[in-house]
Amino acid sequence: MTPAGLLVGLGGAWAWYAYGIGRGDLVLRTLSSVALAVLALSAVSTLLAALRLRAVLARRERTAEPLELEVGHPGPTGFAAKVAFLLPLVDAHVVWTHPSVSHRLVRVRGALEERVTPLRRGEYDQIHRRVTVEDHFGLCRIRFAATEHRRLRFLPHVGALKNIQVVQGMTGGDGMAHPEGPPAGDPMDIRHYGEGDPIRFVLWKVFAKSRTLVVRTPERAISPQDRTIAYLVSAPGDQAAAGAARVAIETRALGNRWQLGADGCDESADNRPHAMELILRSAAVDDANSGAGLGRFLAGLEGRSRRAVVFVPPVPGPWLDRVLATCGPEHLGGAQLDFVVCTDGIGAPAARRSWFVRPTDTASGTDPELLAAVLKRLAGAGRLAVLDRKTGEYHPESHLAALMRRAS
Repeated sequence: MTPAGLLVGLGGAWAWYAYGIGRGDLVLRTLSSVALAVLALSAVSTLLAALRLRAVLARRERTAEPLELEVGHPGPTGFAAKVAFLLPLVDAHVVWTHPSVSHRLVRVRGALEERVTPLRRGEYDQIHRRVTVEDHFGLCRIRFAATEHRRLRFLPHVGALKNIQVVQGMTGGDGMAHPEGPPAGDPMDIRHYGEGDPIRFVLWKVFAKSRTLVVRTPERAISPQDRTIAYLVSAPGDQAAAGAARVAIETRALGNRWQLGADGCDESADNRPHAMELILRSAAVDDANSGAGLGRFLAGLEGRSRRAVVFVPPVPGPWLDRVLATCGPEHLGGAQLDFVVCTDGIGAPAARRSWFVRPTDTASGTDPELLAAVLKRLAGAGRLAVLDRKTGEYHPESHLAALMRRAS
């Protein structure tokens, strides 16, 4: 019984006995009888619904079928209980205590179906639920815990990163027009002009005919056989970086021969299933150890590497010092180092408060001042690029100055 239920029960019993029976008041006797009947009905309905839900969860204590969802996207778990139709006075609330998800129960054809939205990537083997069953009047409440043994895989959301321009941007221009040509490729392909592109690459004849600005870009024909290595830095705000690493693996943006490492993982991966496992496991790394595994990853590599790609978050933190400490030539072995700073949109800078200026809501996304701080610290350590998961835009190093001016 809740405090409200105890008050209704004790008050109804006292009114029924003292006034309804003792003084023969038929009105109070009727009202107290109705109150006690509602209380009894609520208690029985709550008890039956709790037993029903507990029996359903007991049958699911060990589920063989794994559950795979994307972060930020709701999906069904297969758990459903038909208590809404049989017991209309009862309401049920289910909360996942582990792992962290956004949870809700949806009424579908007289049943309560469970839908969850993962909040962070990861791989788990148990579901811990806290179930609360109560009546609509708030008179009775039953709460219990349930554990389900089931494999969970919460994959990072890729957003708009599967854009072909993003994939080509992450390849780093490793195409070659001819085996005897330059490694960067000959500027034979064309694409639309982007803010910050050099004017000398603009095709003015095409602009004179179509009034459309296009520029020359290196074509892709033959890829060199050198290996590409990649690393994921796990830190606060790394969800976009994890999504970019997933896209790079699934779309073969790193080439045919690659090797991936991640924070919190002692081993590296050279195939897609193992790489996805490392990306999921990296979510468990705390801020005190973020970026600490990059040095061990580079030291354990064998053979020649053409390019090293490091996916980093757009928020500065202790990981910056640890990453920069391992960016010397003695660690890279002559490989070209690329930093891909991954964001979920770039918002407006924080407005300065003033007594005569009314504050306005700023656009959501990464603070451009924090992004500029990350770019400033990484400048000179390698090539820089910004990847926006929200819009699917890839900004190479030549565009960063114009990008920051536009954001500020």
